Amino acid sequence: MFCRAFKVFVIMAAAIEFPLAAAGTGPVLPEPTGNYSVGRITYYLLDSSRNDERGTQKDHKREFMVQVWYPAQSGSKGKPAAWLLPEWVRLGNNYSDLLAKSRDPLARKDVDTFLASIVVHAHEDVPVASSPKPFPVILLAPGSMSFPSKYTSLAEDLASHGFVVVGDVPVGNGIKVPFPAANVTSGYRGEMFTLWAGDLIYELDQLKAWNETQGHLFFGRLDLEHVGAFGHSAGGLIVSRIPRMDKRVKAIALLDPGYVRPEDGEAIPVLILKSDHSDSPNSREKAKTETEYAQKAKPGIQMKLFGAEHASFTDLAVIRAFDRPGDGKALNDTTRAVLRAFFGQYLLGTPSELLVKRSAKYPRLEIEKNPEY
Repeated sequence: MFCRAFKVFVIMAAAIEFPLAAAGTGPVLPEPTGNYSVGRITYYLLDSSRNDERGTQKDHKREFMVQVWYPAQSGSKGKPAAWLLPEWVRLGNNYSDLLAKSRDPLARKDVDTFLASIVVHAHEDVPVASSPKPFPVILLAPGSMSFPSKYTSLAEDLASHGFVVVGDVPVGNGIKVPFPAANVTSGYRGEMFTLWAGDLIYELDQLKAWNETQGHLFFGRLDLEHVGAFGHSAGGLIVSRIPRMDKRVKAIALLDPGYVRPEDGEAIPVLILKSDHSDSPNSREKAKTETEYAQKAKPGIQMKLFGAEHASFTDLAVIRAFDRPGDGKALNDTTRAVLRAFFGQYLLGTPSELLVKRSAKYPRLEIEKNPEY
């Protein structure tokens, strides 16, 4: 149901409430490392300026959703957030397949109950933290067939350090998404990257509207002069295109991205953090295009996370029931540290040695290329 709605020009946003699962008692995601408590809110968005011919709106206007993690007022009380919204769980969205052979008997036999048991650290719809300055913003684009909450450990950590993280729900990209009017959009067939990239651009417009709308949760609290973005897999591919499309994005991080196009490169700070790929012809060609893309950046930093696989950049790495290989906690700790360092340096102006030299604390991280070093 709607609990708040705003209209600015052709922009519509509504915070929505789904029935929340009870506070989890199962696997606990890693604690955020910053000083702020963390809030989370989910918004439904309708972009009246774009058409989505495969969507469920009668007039074919583009609808999608975002989840927002943010620094919360210390001591404020709110409902404990669920890792996945219950409505998302009930639609399946591949989790049964992912857990079908889990060593955890609950995860294998009762997927819904197991997913509801996962403990996160954010609370729903609590006040934004007090601060003498507004908070910089980071857009998050998840991988294919993924909700942004699959990256909760990364988003909560950044929010605890004073960033507002806007996680895009990639409607049409292989997941079923329920909306407040009870309509459900299923995964599309064929190319939908243009629509997806347009969603992120629209979110930037929406952020401006929130920041200027008196009474909104984020009224006057967003630093829109310092906006970054990060994406994983197909989401990394999308984020790699955004700076060419919109100059409001000042720095981007690509986590094991899909194929990037060198022609999309721009002279802004870019971080490419890769998993430990095998030395196949395809991986060598992909590395070549990433290097060409990074060469247009200023700077273009390339790193490798040894022992990582593609899913190591998601929460699946630290939820044991998903049985992912490698030391998930160490890989997650390293990824979070790299994102903090990168966005801290290029959005907040706080230099970090982690971007220029090896660290004994994060031995799995190798700097392959950094033109500033």
